[in-house]
Amino acid sequence: MLKDEFSSIKEAINNSLDYDIIITSGGASKGEADYMSEVLNSLNFKPLFSSIDARPAKPTKCYKKDNKLIFVLPGNPMSCLLATYIAVIPYIKRVAGWSNYMLESQIAKFKGNLKLKASRANIVIGQANNGEFRATNNNIYSPSMIKPISLSNFIYISDIGQSEICDNQEIKIYKIS
Repeated sequence: MLKDEFSSIKEAINNSLDYDIIITSGGASKGEADYMSEVLNSLNFKPLFSSIDARPAKPTKCYKKDNKLIFVLPGNPMSCLLATYIAVIPYIKRVAGWSNYMLESQIAKFKGNLKLKASRANIVIGQANNGEFRATNNNIYSPSMIKPISLSNFIYISDIGQSEICDNQEIKIYKIS
């Protein structure tokens, strides 16, 4: 755990540059003490992407310098874990030479009705059993919570522009446990 101080974060990153991939959690947003982008820019890292257009993993960032890669994940536990599943793990598997590096997927029938914000992709956490997918707690949670994701074994990632999922609609879900 680091202090939210520019110099402490810069020193920790400098001391970690023996590694090919560095994964951090926290400091990814735009708060007054979120220094990761500023530190990485000062070390001449270039952004590969500055966010994921999906709730709750949006603040996820990735930077590169030479053969070094740094993932900057959100500090909220659920956001961090979901960003790890959808961005970090597939990337690491891909560079390690795995031919099947994406999350395992399947088609399931959604049980229930769920409204979504159409302005972004929405990550819906839930349980899949016998070809049916149900949103955990009707997809009501805070990104700071860990219990809802511990009760879930699959996620659904909506398309941008999708405003709802209807009962018995066939959807593609991804295994997370």
